Order: sequence, then structure tokens, then C-alpha cells
Amino acid sequence: IIMRLLKSDLYTICMASINGTLSEVDILWDDRHACGIVLASKNYPYSGDKGTPIVVTNGGRILCVTALGHSPAEARFEAICASDAIHFEGKFFRRDIGLDRQSPLKSLTYGDSGVDISEGNAFVSDIKDLVKSTLKQGTEQ
Repeated sequence: IIMRLLKSDLYTICMASINGTLSEVDILWDDRHACGIVLASKNYPYSGDKGTPIVVTNGGRILCVTALGHSPAEARFEAICASDAIHFEGKFFRRDIGLDRQSPLKSLTYGDSGVDISEGNAFVSDIKDLVKSTLKQGTEQ
């Protein structure tokens, strides 16, 4: 998301960083607001369909749609419109992204956002032993 706001040439910044001359580079940023929405495959974060033609995906987070606007609300609106215009089988994205930057919605819940807490808890429970099996001696907490 932050890269959409960078107005300076990234190559110039990287080369100056490598050469130790970064302090000599004027790094310019767009003063607009940015909003990024991740489009994910169905069943994310569980294992989604593999090989679904988008070009090809291995499931999970497919892409991040980023939009700019003169306000957080405008950036969010543009990002949602762009996300709605992208089509692939099983597409899922949260529509609450950026709402906290617009108004204090006290009644918004994870469920309203399409997040199932029970499924998330079940997922964590399902992978606990697998994650524990990856610990190396001396890294236990």
C-alpha cells in the first residue's frame, strides 16, 4: 500500500541506499490517502482451491487492490469498486477495511465483516501440534 504513495523513483532510492548516499535523495510522497483490500480465495485462511485459473494460484491471499483518494473514505470507496470489478472463482474480501478511519462504528463485529471466530479458533486448534513440531531446541518459550 505504501508504495502507491511513493512519488520518487524507487530505483534511485535503492541505488542511493546501496551507495550510502540516501541522505542526498529527495524522497517525495503523495499526500493522498491509500486503502488496500486483499482479495483471497474461498475458505481463506484454510487451504483454498489450488490451481484455480486467475493466472494460477496456490490459494490464500491472491492480490491486494490499492486505491488512492483525497480522504480515507474516497480511497476506501475506490478500492472496493476496483475489488468488485475483479472476478475469479471463490473471490472473498472484507468490506470493512478502512471503516475505522471514517467513523467509530461501535456495533461492527467480526461476523459482520465475514469473519467466523469459531472457524478461526478451530483452525488455530487444528495447527497447534503442527506448529509445535517445528520448534527447535532452545527456541521453546
